[in-house]
Amino acid sequence: MTRAKWGAGVIVAASSSSTTIADIMTDQTKPTRRKRRGDGQRCFRGHVKVIGGDGRAMCPVCAKRHRRAAIERVRHKRLSERRLRIRSRPRPVRTDRVWAAGHFEGEGTISLCATKRTHISVPRVLLTSTDRSVVGFFAATWPGYVHSHLPNTPEGRCRRAYTWEIKSCDAIEGFLLDIRPFLKRARVRAKTRLMLEDVRERMENRHTETARQRKRVRMAKMRALNRRGRDRAV
Repeated sequence: MTRAKWGAGVIVAASSSSTTIADIMTDQTKPTRRKRRGDGQRCFRGHVKVIGGDGRAMCPVCAKRHRRAAIERVRHKRLSERRLRIRSRPRPVRTDRVWAAGHFEGEGTISLCATKRTHISVPRVLLTSTDRSVVGFFAATWPGYVHSHLPNTPEGRCRRAYTWEIKSCDAIEGFLLDIRPFLKRARVRAKTRLMLEDVRERMENRHTETARQRKRVRMAKMRALNRRGRDRAV
């Protein structure tokens, strides 16, 4: 017959077996190790250190690679959608693109401006003219921002100037691709090439030291091409 006794808050079974109270107390005071998910397993690449995750055991190295691969898939999808948008957009007729290229080559500006606060480069493509119809043509063909200003001079004989400007990467790339085949001056072609490289790399959104170094090099080259003074061979 087995009889239960209460001793020191522990139920002790009095029986004919060799189990003693000291053995029971020793078993209860042993530190129990909680088994984590993935213990004793290997990840699917054969690594030893394992963490649990969505039904697939992955070590920290594999988990980091998995996150990077997911980010790359999202980036590739966005770039594919952007290329499709640029290719499928309506393009102006050839005569309009030829006229716009000639006018922009003489009156337009391509620049990479750095902000004073964060020193981040901002792509800018703009054209300024005192003829409102010219700015209206550019705004109707390649939608952007239009604003005007009246220079403050002592004589007061200046006419109001109108400016057409585009800042988004898609709009800049679409406009430069339309007029690039008809540009004649080497300096304008060089600035167009630098701007296209910048907006394409900007859309990839790669925050690496190599990408930042290439951006600084492009800004220096663009600043040299836009420098005022004696005309150069390019």
